[in-house]
Amino acid sequence: MNDQDVFEVFKLSSVLKEVPNESILSTKWVFTKKQNPERFKGRNWLIHTFRVKVAFLHRLIDKPIYLWTPKGIYFPKHSVLKLKKELYGTKKAVRCWWLHLKEILHINGEDPSSYYFDSPKGKAILWIHVDDGALTGSLNEVLDYILGYRSLQIKWDTKVTRLVGLLIAKIAKGYRFYQTDLIDKLINLTPSKITSSSPLPPHCKLESNASNILDKKYLKGIGILLYIAQGSRPDISYAANYLARFSMGTNASHWEALEHLIVYIRKTRLMGAQITRSEHFHTLHTYVDTNGGDEGHQSTHGFLLMHSNNPILWQSKRQATVAASTAQAKYISLSFFAQECLWILNSYHPLLCNTAPTFFSDNKTAIGIANGSVSRMKTRHFIQ
Repeated sequence: MNDQDVFEVFKLSSVLKEVPNESILSTKWVFTKKQNPERFKGRNWLIHTFRVKVAFLHRLIDKPIYLWTPKGIYFPKHSVLKLKKELYGTKKAVRCWWLHLKEILHINGEDPSSYYFDSPKGKAILWIHVDDGALTGSLNEVLDYILGYRSLQIKWDTKVTRLVGLLIAKIAKGYRFYQTDLIDKLINLTPSKITSSSPLPPHCKLESNASNILDKKYLKGIGILLYIAQGSRPDISYAANYLARFSMGTNASHWEALEHLIVYIRKTRLMGAQITRSEHFHTLHTYVDTNGGDEGHQSTHGFLLMHSNNPILWQSKRQATVAASTAQAKYISLSFFAQECLWILNSYHPLLCNTAPTFFSDNKTAIGIANGSVSRMKTRHFIQ
């Protein structure tokens, strides 16, 4: 379908004369390249990836929005467009699309991006991020039932190779996720002669810079690194988040640390998180650790959540409060990530089969506080 035909096919707007006392938004055409993945099998479940065509145009809006007419299409002089449906770039577009999706699929869930279907014919899992998504099911009949909704124009892809910026490679008994396209952008960002085999230099301690001048090149590099760390690289999660703290004012030491991380990324370009079939199914392990305080005396904690020996969630975060001891810092991290595990269990309980998580920490005192075997008098200032 021609992009210009969208206005007519979806009855998106009506042409009016200039409307006084109304805020009128500017518009322009945006064109991007699309990928064409295909179908694959994993754990004997068929996996589909998809993109919903013009997803935001499926629901009527309850408040009028006016646009200046875009260039490239003839409209009468001094005319504006009154939207009847949401359009990409408007504030409520994503929420309207999500409400429409819930209505037509008759689905509910704790997590607005993941949905679970269970019927006598089989089971299926739907994951969606705005208008991109993936669908997997135990039987073809279940997938055909979900795919049978004709109110959506969906472009189904036939091979699992890309999803929301992640490149996906089929490996023995599973998949590997990597982001070489973003890594290539990083490599071109700053050529460096540094050699590196670790995300950060040993004993790296940076200090904030009082400068208020934003370094856009540094910000671009940090933005790419954070997306890579969140998507496929747990090994750089701490380094990327640590360097992001100094984005508001950088100096030579910050750039040196950033270049060190970029060189490490270049050296490990093809590394990425893997999901494979495991004999230890329905095991949920969480590894938690905390380091010492930085210049603000706040500790940084991190965790890795493994389901059936596969990484499914990881994070590195500076604690919001200053701990009075190492044990308190370790206990704070255990408490914080216990909440994350509870959210995972509540959101994905059909898949996890009431699996009880096991937490691993290297501090006996923090473990004792968590299980209640430490004297309350020594920890009465903790919130337990």
